Amino acid sequence: MSTDLAFIADDFTGASDTLGVLGRAGHKVRLHLDLPGPGYDGIAGVATALRSVGPDEIRAEITRLASGLIARGARVLHYKVCSTFDSSPEIGSIGAAAEGFRDAFRHAGAGEPFIAVVGGQPGLGRYCHHGTLFAATADGAVHRIDRHPIMSRHPVTPMAEADLRLHLAAQGLDGLTLIDERDLATAPLKTLATARASGARRFLFDLGRNDDLPALRAALEALAAEAPLVCIGPSSVMEALRPPRAAPPVPAPGPRARPVLLFAGSRSPLTDAQVEAASRFRLVPVSPEALCAGGAAAASEAAAALGQGENVLLRLTAESGHGHSGAEIAAASARLVTALCETGAAGALAIAGGDTSSLAMRALAPDAIEYVCDVDPGVALCRATGSGPAAGLPLILKGGQMGRPDLFDRLVDAM
Repeated sequence: MSTDLAFIADDFTGASDTLGVLGRAGHKVRLHLDLPGPGYDGIAGVATALRSVGPDEIRAEITRLASGLIARGARVLHYKVCSTFDSSPEIGSIGAAAEGFRDAFRHAGAGEPFIAVVGGQPGLGRYCHHGTLFAATADGAVHRIDRHPIMSRHPVTPMAEADLRLHLAAQGLDGLTLIDERDLATAPLKTLATARASGARRFLFDLGRNDDLPALRAALEALAAEAPLVCIGPSSVMEALRPPRAAPPVPAPGPRARPVLLFAGSRSPLTDAQVEAASRFRLVPVSPEALCAGGAAAASEAAAALGQGENVLLRLTAESGHGHSGAEIAAASARLVTALCETGAAGALAIAGGDTSSLAMRALAPDAIEYVCDVDPGVALCRATGSGPAAGLPLILKGGQMGRPDLFDRLVDAM
């Protein structure tokens, strides 16, 4: 790794989005499950499952990973979080991650880093205005995040606060100086210099328009010229830091000799709509209770269908009263997906759901994941490299909020 820029993602679906942003912009990039080995000369990313764990584990793992990337030459580190910033002091704490980055730079003797939080990713319908986060739903309507019909009711980390300064201060990331959209549109460097003169080292940048990306880039580069920099936010951070160069050629699709395995574990209404619209799969429902008991019947039906060349859509049903935690269900889902991939019957794998994606990739353990092409905004087709059951496997790892309603049928052709 020779670049001074690297990223760590708090889950695999977000990691694949950043991989896609950089790949389609023509940059050499590779996603790893841990620290990259020697000899890689592109932008390195590390995918984790930190979005679903507690603050102590986050702090320790970020310190370890960031220290390794700093030792490999990184001076600017991006912590890729969900564009909706759903997190809490107890689960997925962004504040705990910021402490880990700070500790890593201090231990490396590099000094106190600047922290720049970027709110908004306009290309995905996420907007930050005057420090307040908004997000679009599948029908295009835009809601303040604490009134969003899905994110305000997230089953693990519901968003009850739209002001990102207050939301992050509750997690320990306080003292953020706002550089708002008016500053970006007029005099971002002057505003930044004034804030720096007063001692500010932590910033929140609005991002409500793609037209503001060049100004954001100039501000981030000014900070990076002065001290190490930690950028926290969605893939718009990389859109700013690494604008497009000549795009790589999109490889021509080859013959698909084996079928697609799709696991839909997300409970998002958009995922429900995508399942409802899917017509090119054998639908295999599996309940949380059956899944946590081993999922033998669903596994047998899915394996048989894959063996006959049918695309399979495994759908986690929305039953209640089963007594299993979200972590238990995600782990059981990952075991089922991994077991089916290990049969060799699936020619491609798609997962809708962040926790299942993270755990399944950990189990399948490819050496790295590389970008191939875009399928939808926020949905990238990737390919696993290395040895083992995932070697050469086309992958789509998507969040529940991503993709158009007809995505599942279209990804059959894409994969």
